[in-house]
Parts: sequence; C-alpha cells; structure tokens
Amino acid sequence: MSEWTDTLVPFHSDEGVCSLSDVLVETSAVPQRFYLSQRACAGILRRAENRGKRLPDALLEALRFGMERT
Repeated sequence: MSEWTDTLVPFHSDEGVCSLSDVLVETSAVPQRFYLSQRACAGILRRAENRGKRLPDALLEALRFGMERT
C-alpha cells in the first residue's frame, strides 16, 4: 500500500512489506510446470554475473540445483 504526498509522489510505507523469501515455502508438491528449466537457471546466473550482481544465497543455491537436474 502506498500513500500520496502533496507532491503527488507515492510514499511507500513499511507496513506489510516482505521479501520474496518470506513467502516461499519448501514443498515437494509443486507441479513440474512451475519449475525453471536448466536453460532458464543458466540464463539468470549468467545475467547476474555479467551485471556484477550478487544473488541471495538461497536463490543462488536453488538456481545451481536447477542446473544439475536431469
């Protein structure tokens, strides 16, 4: 939720803010169609490296695991 200031610039409050890792749940009941392909995992890792971005450890581990799947 955001509020408007008198300058019409949105002001984002911290209320209700969370990160993606806060809402992810580990489960083995996820259908295969929701998994990233090995190619997609490789692409994300490659783009992060090319841009000099450090990925969160949990995401990095998941992408590397996705690269190892057969």
